[in-house]
Amino acid sequence: MTPLSFSTSGKNTKNYVALAGLVLAFVLLVLLGANIWFLLIVQGLGGLMVWEILTDRPASFHLDDVAIAWRAGKQDIRILLRDIDVVRVSKKLDFSHSVSVFTKDGKRYSIPWECLPEVEALQAHLRETGVTIKKSLFSFG
Repeated sequence: MTPLSFSTSGKNTKNYVALAGLVLAFVLLVLLGANIWFLLIVQGLGGLMVWEILTDRPASFHLDDVAIAWRAGKQDIRILLRDIDVVRVSKKLDFSHSVSVFTKDGKRYSIPWECLPEVEALQAHLRETGVTIKKSLFSFG
């Protein structure tokens, strides 16, 4: 099996595009005379995005025929495939995905969104390794 690897950092195109969109939204709200509370919300989201870019935290994911591993922030997890009971792939209401790994000893590990590779590729690699996948549409978590 070819390993599946993915890595990113805070300074990536998606974050810069999101920040540009928030700046544009702020300018439009100011021009339209929006309430101060709307401006503060957009400004707060922009601040979070600037923090993400400035801290430039790395995130990575790796899946091979032995284990699944990811690293984001202070979280550094490695789970052997033989210890995995099921992997749940859920589509959230905002059409993003969340992936949780359930081990045979009953523990649940959520893979952070910044570590997730393309979900279709992840599912294909998991099937190839023989891991059970459970799909769930429109979950809240």
